[in-house]
Amino acid sequence: MKKIFFVLTIFTFQMISAQDTSKVDIAYAKNLSMVLGVSYSNLTFESKPYFLDSAGTIGKSDFKNAAGLSVGVSYNFYLGNHFILRPSVEANFMSPEILYDTEIEHKISSSVFPVAIETPLALVFSPTGYDQLDLTRRLPEIMCGIRPVFALAAFADLRPELKTKDLNIDFGLGYPMKVKKVTMRFELFYSYGLKNLIGVNEEDFRTTSISLINRSYSGFRVLIN
Repeated sequence: MKKIFFVLTIFTFQMISAQDTSKVDIAYAKNLSMVLGVSYSNLTFESKPYFLDSAGTIGKSDFKNAAGLSVGVSYNFYLGNHFILRPSVEANFMSPEILYDTEIEHKISSSVFPVAIETPLALVFSPTGYDQLDLTRRLPEIMCGIRPVFALAAFADLRPELKTKDLNIDFGLGYPMKVKKVTMRFELFYSYGLKNLIGVNEEDFRTTSISLINRSYSGFRVLIN
């Protein structure tokens, strides 16, 4: 994780030095934005062919993806004419499920990170440049970044045992539009989870029956300022 932060920092400073460092003076260059988004999970899931539950009954596990919502705030730091560094804080509500099918406890389920606080840091590139006042002539913006994720334990299921922190890499394409005095950025994105979230608990069949869970998701968001 430290290496990723270091590489992103070096990349950012290189981009700043290559750009016109004059102050960006644009009518729509407001900094604080509200973030509203919809998403759909894309879990990577691997499990054993079967497991024995606490009663010695053979069962199997599977998963089901789910839609979600996110709300938050972000702040735009304009780096010259072509780049924005955008830190955000978001609450993500999304409940993909792990399903367990046994003869005694038929089809029980557990949610994966149903409520999470996410703190993405994105670097946004505009090929057109932010001195272009006519938004209808702007080319799509390109976004990449890192997204630390923190699951809220109060809303998480106790089984299977999952790690409470994750780190995602974000990619996206965005486009700004002006509606009266409000600027809106529409953004399609994909967030790829780097960590295997399954924990270790040899006494719990819900944990031991699963070897891999990666929490990735895609979606659409609007940034309003």
